[in-house]
Amino acid sequence: MIVAAGAAAVPTPLLDQLKPGGRLVMPIGPSTFQEQIVVITKRTDGRVDRCSLGRASFVPLTGAGKTPVGTHGLYDRTIPLCYGAPVTG
Repeated sequence: MIVAAGAAAVPTPLLDQLKPGGRLVMPIGPSTFQEQIVVITKRTDGRVDRCSLGRASFVPLTGAGKTPVGTHGLYDRTIPLCYGAPVTG
C-alpha cells in the first residue's frame, strides 16, 4: 500500500487493512518539513516492523489522519534506515 500524503502517524485504519506480509509505504513526520518515508511491514503475528527510506516532503493527509495544526517536532531518528535490510520476506 502506498500513501502519497504525509501524516504525523500512520492512521489505524490503514494498519488494520494491511494483511500479514503486506507493506505500507508512507511519509510520516510531525510536519511537512520533518517527514521521512517509512516502510511498515506487518508480521504474521500482527506486529509491525518499520524502517526509513530517508527524508521527504509531501502534501499533508486530510481527514481523520491529518497532522494537527501547529504540530512541530524533530526528525524521528529512532526509526532504523531500510538500507541493507532485506526487501523480500
